[in-house]
Parts: sequence; structure tokens; C-alpha cells
Amino acid sequence: MSTVTGPPRLEDRWDLTPVFASDEAAVAELDLLAADADAFARALPSPSQLGGPALAELLERLGGLRNRAKRLSTYAELRSAEDASDPAAQDLGTLVAQRMPGIQDALRGFQLAWLDLPDDRASQLAELPEVAGDRHFLIASRRFAPHTLSAAEERALSARGGAAEQSWIRLWSEQSSALAITCDLGDGPTTQTMSEVMFGSWDMRPEVRRTAHAALREMSDGFAPTSSHCLDAVVGDRLAVDALRGYERATRSTDLANELRSEMVDAMLDAVAARTGIWRRWNTIKAGLLGVERLPVADRVAPLGEMAAMSYAEVVDQVVASFTALSDQAGRTVAGLFQDGRVDAAPRTGKMGGAFCAELDGSCGPYLLLNHSGRQMDAQVMAHEAGHGLHLARCLAAQSPLVGLPSFALVEIPSTFAELWLVQGLLEHETDPGRRLALQAGAVETAIGNVFEAAVSAQAERGCYRLKAEGLTLSVERLNELWGEQFRAGLGDSVEGEEVISRWALMPHAIMYRFYLYNYSFSCLIALALMQRLRDDPERFAARYLGYLDRGGNGTPAEVLAPLGIDLDDPGLWDEGLDEMERMVEGVGR
Repeated sequence: MSTVTGPPRLEDRWDLTPVFASDEAAVAELDLLAADADAFARALPSPSQLGGPALAELLERLGGLRNRAKRLSTYAELRSAEDASDPAAQDLGTLVAQRMPGIQDALRGFQLAWLDLPDDRASQLAELPEVAGDRHFLIASRRFAPHTLSAAEERALSARGGAAEQSWIRLWSEQSSALAITCDLGDGPTTQTMSEVMFGSWDMRPEVRRTAHAALREMSDGFAPTSSHCLDAVVGDRLAVDALRGYERATRSTDLANELRSEMVDAMLDAVAARTGIWRRWNTIKAGLLGVERLPVADRVAPLGEMAAMSYAEVVDQVVASFTALSDQAGRTVAGLFQDGRVDAAPRTGKMGGAFCAELDGSCGPYLLLNHSGRQMDAQVMAHEAGHGLHLARCLAAQSPLVGLPSFALVEIPSTFAELWLVQGLLEHETDPGRRLALQAGAVETAIGNVFEAAVSAQAERGCYRLKAEGLTLSVERLNELWGEQFRAGLGDSVEGEEVISRWALMPHAIMYRFYLYNYSFSCLIALALMQRLRDDPERFAARYLGYLDRGGNGTPAEVLAPLGIDLDDPGLWDEGLDEMERMVEGVGR
């Protein structure tokens, strides 16, 4: 049985010394990596002239250098996330952003040379037995060939990256991390961070939820001008680069990176749009459970039932037990995240809001950022991020650095599945009606957010690129209208009152990760379908699931998911997930 040895304490912060002993050590590694990457580029032979052993050795060196670059970038991101107001973290982030494009450019030389090869020669080399572990990397790299520029043009684009897109991302991150507002969330007027205001939206007390709703509106309205400038700049920059690369649609580069057909992504979003009745039905059910005719917009994420107050240690125990119930191996890995000092969970000013899991490499496990609120919902959030942690810990250790990391399309499936699995396990042992209702409603809310809210936000993001391509500025007013139009279409008349239409300003996804949001819909629908697979064959599911986690990005999403019985070409797949969600909605309170 996997357990955490020693009670985890909320005040504990993650220990970054396994990544780098200090900022100075990171800067020294940056200098060394730059020199090693330059030496790699200068000595790069033509792949066409290499035999199997030499090509395998070259790929191993490339993977090692890319791992080192990833570790540096992640360390800088973690330093900023724990305290964006720290001048040392700001300086390190700036330095890494300035110098990383040159390093990436040196490492890009192999890919450019590889793409220059004729198809038949590239196919011959990729089939050599010595490179079997990296075969998918070699094959998949060539999908970008039609959109790759000359070496000089690629160097020029890389060199400007730190001063273009990355500078706007850093501005958004630093400014959003500093957001705070004075309001009364139940304990008297005090300064509240963005995460604390979000937590207020889930409070059991209606007056606190309304205060939080108003505070969220004030916070997002105030930050919207800064956020719109950042989004306008990065969208304009990305479209300019798209024109150089010859992408025929704004989403194409993301779909290619995810190894998904654009038509399949469109079909998924269309399937979600056609079933928004589930979302509206849930709001109607929730209104009835709250004793009102229509659901007030400030109560859209109001908790139902009796939400248990939970200490941080209790949540950790609950989450570790859930993973252990799936597999003892999984439980040991997740327990290790807490035992090894890889979690920062206490909210504080300057710390990034929300939650995330940051990957490193096979020799240094993932790190989790959380913002514990003392509510049952924390267990779902923790399970989500621990699901990422389990996935990344396994696949990065099992696979070559060049194929270990899953694509964005795959990376959210284990995290979403972990939430669903956690709730199912808790419901099996919970007999109190109030707590059962809280668990059921929490799972539904998460699925609604991942599928419907993410999908309409993804459609709004598509609208951003459409407007910018027409030569229009992404002003606050236009972004409010884009986001509001999509949410009004999804919610219909199932809620009463005005949504915080500037909430887009507090969402990092469109700025940091282009067209990331549809991955939540994609992943949640597949995770919902997997819950059905689990019920159909529980004895064989765990082993297949761990095998899927181990594979990481070593294959297309269709190839990686096939052993779990998922067929991405099946047009009924999305309705299968939506049907499972509908069953969850109708089962609340039973």
C-alpha cells in the first residue's frame, strides 16, 4: 500500500535544488549549454551519409541537449511561478528567454538537414533498427517540411522570439501574478489574490459568492487592457509567421504539432456545440437543487450538498489512495511527488494562481503548483495535476527524450481521467447524501468546464485570429463580444444575470499556448469514454492504461490510444463521451 511518509504540510514549498542548486548554477549551465549546442551545430554531419549506429548516436546527443534546454526553461518558469515579484526570478527569466532562441537555433540544424532529405532516403534511415526508439520523431518531423523555411530565415525567426512573443508572455505572467483586490470573502475586508477570489466563487455562502463574482469582474475588467494588448501582439505576430510558413488556416500549426487532422478537431467542436443542451440541462437541475427558478450567474460554480472542509494532509492522503486503487505503482509514484518536495501548495501574493504540473526529464521528476483552499474541490484539482505527474514521470523515464513528451492532445487525458476516477472511488464509499451530492456535482462541474466552457473559449480564440487577419485590433470591447457571444450561445437562457465577459483576460492559455483550449474538450471526452472502458473490463484496464502512460509521445495520438479501444476516426466517439456526461448529469442526487 502506497502512503506518504510523514504528514505533508501546507507551508512546505517545493525544493528546486534537484533541478539547479542555485540561480547561479542555472546561469553557468546556460553558458555551457550554449557552447555545447554550438559545437553540435558546427560538427553536424549530413544525415544522409550516416549509418545506423552513427545516426543513433547523433539522436542521443540531440536528445540530451534538448533535455538540458528544457530543464533550464522549466527552472526559470518555476522560479517565476513561485514568486513573480522576485527580481532574481525576473532576471533569470529574461536571460533564459534572450539566450534560448540561439540554443534552439543551433539544435534546429539537425531538423533542417533531415527535412532536406528526399522522402525515400529519409524513410530508409528511419527504418534502421538502431533508431527504433526515435523512429516516430524522425517520421513525425517531416510533417512540417512544407512549412519550414530556409536555414537563414529560421535563424532570423528564432532570434527574434525572445523579444517578440515571449516578451508579451512574460509581461502577462508578471502582471497577472501581482493582481490583488480588497474585498470581504467571509472574514472581513482584506487583500485577496486572484486564486482566493476564484475560491470565493465556490464558497457555500451565497453572499461570499456574490462578492467574489463582483470582485472577479472588477479584477478582470481592470486587467483587460493589459491582457488585450498582450493577446493582440502575440496573435498578430503568429499570423505574420503563419503567412511566411504558408499555413492555410490559423489552427493548422497546432493541429500538426498535435498530430491531429484539422477536420477531426472541427468535428469534435461541432459535436460539442450540438450537445450544449447538456450544459443547459445541468444549470436547470442545479437551479432546482439550489431552490431557485433560474440559476444566478454568480452561482454557476456554487457547491452543492455538503462540501467537507479538508486539511492539506487529508487531501494528499485521499489523492494518493485513489491512484493506489488503480495501481500500486501509480500510488507510489504520486506519493513520491509529495515526499520528494515537488509540490508548492499554499496561496500567497506573488505566486502564480491556479494549478499546473511542469515536466523536466527522465532524471528529474515533475513539479506541481497548487493553491490549496481547504475545500473538497482541492482533491479534484490535486488529482488532476498528479495525473499529469504520473504520466510525465512514467513516459519521460520510459522513452527517448525525443519522443517521451506527449503532445498537447494527449497530455490532458490522464489528468482528467484521474479526477473522474477519484470521484468514482469516493462515491463508492460515501453514504452521506449531502457529501454524495457534493462529489457528484463537483465531477459534473469539472466535465462541463473541460468540455463546454473550453470549447466555447476555443471558438472565441479562433475568432481572435479571424478578426486580426481582417486587420482589426483585438480591443477589450471586441474580445468581450467574442467571448460573450460564445458563452451566450452555450448557456442560452439557463442562467440569470450577466456573465463576467472579461474573464478571458485572466486566462493564460490563448497567450501562452496557441489553441491549447480545445485539448481540454478532446481529452475530457476521451477520459469519459475511458470510464466506460474501465467498467467493461476492469481487470485488464489498469495494465493497458499504464502502458498508454509509458508510451508518452512515441506515436501519433491515434496509435497511442488504440490499445485502450479508442478510435479517433470513429465519428461516434465524441457522442460516446457526451453520453457519459449526460448520464453523470442525470444521476446527480441519486
